[in-house]
Amino acid sequence: MTLENKNFHDAVNEFKGFLAEHGLQQPLLWAFREDVFSEKTNTYKTSFFVRLPLPNENEQIAQRHFETGKSKGFGMALTAYATCDEGLLVSFVVPTDREDSDYLMIWPNQIRYSFVQDMPLATVIRSSAKWIILKINPWYQSGNHFVYLESKKNLAVT
Repeated sequence: MTLENKNFHDAVNEFKGFLAEHGLQQPLLWAFREDVFSEKTNTYKTSFFVRLPLPNENEQIAQRHFETGKSKGFGMALTAYATCDEGLLVSFVVPTDREDSDYLMIWPNQIRYSFVQDMPLATVIRSSAKWIILKINPWYQSGNHFVYLESKKNLAVT
């Protein structure tokens, strides 16, 4: 799908339609690297945690990520990469350059919708104390198996 004349809300609505066609109709939860933790491992199967509720500004950051990706012209993907009882964890994948775009099979000025097959189920953490324990535990890392999950720090500068 072309990015020309497409705004964030159009892309999100199309993505919801794409997900519904595949039986995924949960609410979208915009989550970034700082919002999730996983075990430090090289394997795909890992314990995966998300802190809820997610910050209110996450959707605005996602919108800024969309606009940045659109302006780069390398294309982008909108991906559902995990699930929890409250919904689907989603994020944009924005290639850094043409080579990255080719590697990811994301075509210039196009948006690709996708979801991870056999999506991992995230354990929801609502306690600040439990979240801090994950942060200081050397066996866990920010982020997860979804290596293209962007950090909010990288998106802070517009």
